[in-house]
Amino acid sequence: MTARASRFGLTDGERRLLLAMASMAMLGATIGLAVSVQLGGGADFLNGLAPYDLWIIASGAAGVSTALWFMRHRFGQPGLSGLAQALLGMAGVTFLGPLIAGTLVLPAYGTMFGPFTLAVILLGAPALGVIWFATLVFVHHLLRGWVAERDSIFAARLPAR
Repeated sequence: MTARASRFGLTDGERRLLLAMASMAMLGATIGLAVSVQLGGGADFLNGLAPYDLWIIASGAAGVSTALWFMRHRFGQPGLSGLAQALLGMAGVTFLGPLIAGTLVLPAYGTMFGPFTLAVILLGAPALGVIWFATLVFVHHLLRGWVAERDSIFAARLPAR
């Protein structure tokens, strides 16, 4: 069975990248829900979500998954240098994700307050901080297969003897 014989014509590495992006989008949506509930004082959650709350949730998903797309080359590298690259990627996603989401939610002020809002949410709910870090570690391990697949494509071909 070839690498392209998978469902939807995606290779194993491409499916891993897609799963990593979906995982981050779900986490971003969860953080967006926490932001929406925090801004509404919790009462809005019991009465149902308004369209603006849904926009905050969707922006959280889009922002964090887009940030992962921009930082994907930092994840999945082998060795200690790969760990250092992954930590840089985690910092990049942690800053860039809320920056993008905040810009989508409120173009001028949201850009400025997006990363601050994420910090407040994660400090106010340490369990979400642990889930955030654990998901980024999961993404790093998922993307090891994607990096290995990409490296095999561009690896130097040795002549047969």
